[in-house]
Amino acid sequence: MLWIRMIYYFIGLLLFSYSLLRYYHLWNRNRIPNLIYGLMQGILLAAFFICERKAIWIPDGIGKQLLVAVVTVYRCVMLCTPILCFVRGIIRTVGKRNDWNRTVAFFRFFNHPSRSIYVILILSLIVGGIDFYMTKRITFISHTDSVCAGQDQETMKVLLIADIHIGSEFMEQDIERLSAKVEEQQADIIVFTGEIIDHNSSRYLVDRLAEATKSWHSTYGIYYAVSDSTKNSEILQQRFLQAAQITMLNNKIVKLKNQIQLLGVSDRKNEMESQWQQLYKAVDPEKPVIAIKHRPTNAGQLLAEGADYVLSEDASKGVSQNLSLKHHSQYIRLQLSITPED
Repeated sequence: MLWIRMIYYFIGLLLFSYSLLRYYHLWNRNRIPNLIYGLMQGILLAAFFICERKAIWIPDGIGKQLLVAVVTVYRCVMLCTPILCFVRGIIRTVGKRNDWNRTVAFFRFFNHPSRSIYVILILSLIVGGIDFYMTKRITFISHTDSVCAGQDQETMKVLLIADIHIGSEFMEQDIERLSAKVEEQQADIIVFTGEIIDHNSSRYLVDRLAEATKSWHSTYGIYYAVSDSTKNSEILQQRFLQAAQITMLNNKIVKLKNQIQLLGVSDRKNEMESQWQQLYKAVDPEKPVIAIKHRPTNAGQLLAEGADYVLSEDASKGVSQNLSLKHHSQYIRLQLSITPED
């Protein structure tokens, strides 16, 4: 929603502004010309804007990887500094009220005008480095669940890939790494949810991902659960889906050869309800029904109205496990026990 996005940007602006002033004062204590500080921050802010909004301008390669790494660390420094300074302020306030300056040794460190700020800067840099590492880390989370009861059951391996946002921190080298991981899984079904393509993505990256995706092994095909993607990336996302020959689960039923029925529904509550009521009329209630949607919201309602399993970004049956995926970095492998065909 627009107003939520505006609040998000406003808070970010406040945090960045505080950090700029805080490090300006630290810079002045070292008697370094303000012009150098202004040029440095101007270059970093320009790089931040380009990586966040116009990364397509930067050629893919090691240079882009390094620039994204620098910007990721810089963003964490600018966002973490006000939070850590707030904690420092609380300690200083409590310490002054209780006269810790004489009795508590570590308080003198927190009360020093610059020493603790250097520590905050170092901690922020470490957090930024960890954040960049996490965006490059491919992790599989495994779950095993039963879709429907039965004495003789077989296992169907489902690979759910959520919100990879190709074109932001996730680049060409990461596509190759992801493909290798996916091939290791030998999944029966592969499902994408969320935004696959970022607004910063180039056509080259889109086509490269499509080419890789077509080579992935999947017994029953590759599917995409429609999300509320941004208009900036919607055209490229459609290009990817068509080039990779991925089946869109948009208000649609897909019946697999093993009798499983896949139903794709919207994240929007009103649309979801109308879609589900219409789609469920055409399913065989005697066969397993798996509802697929981007987010786990209202999953309990779908379970109550006939779905045997809700496959969503949190990869749990209903919303019982409340598992949240880190943006770009984790992929879920589900092993579903299903009743074999008659």
